[in-house]
Amino acid sequence: MTKKSYKMVDGELVELEDISGITDEAKLHFVHNDTLEKPLKNLVTGKMYDSKSAYLRDVHKMGSRVVGNDWVGDNKPTGPADIITDAKIMEAMRKAEAIQRDPARRREWQMMEKKKAEAQRQFMARGRV
Repeated sequence: MTKKSYKMVDGELVELEDISGITDEAKLHFVHNDTLEKPLKNLVTGKMYDSKSAYLRDVHKMGSRVVGNDWVGDNKPTGPADIITDAKIMEAMRKAEAIQRDPARRREWQMMEKKKAEAQRQFMARGRV
């Protein structure tokens, strides 16, 4: 990518050959070209892009991100949120303890487990329930 400097003269942009008359702050700023050299295909949607900003905008809308050297050292988790949380484990433990403490609920649970086991045995023996 080439870097060119321009100056506004009488309402028109004029390319500068010599940038010695420009301040250091102005020398640092330049405009990047948004058009990609080759079209880029989004591997998820199959859509073709010729603009980098449009591609990044659509990737962000999908909830994804473009990963490159800029993400090295990032400590944020990249996977989905945990499905099994401590709160869900504690709730399951409370339910199990409540079932085991109540004799009627415990017998009901045992009967359901026996029915499930019998259905599994029938399926394995006959290929159907």
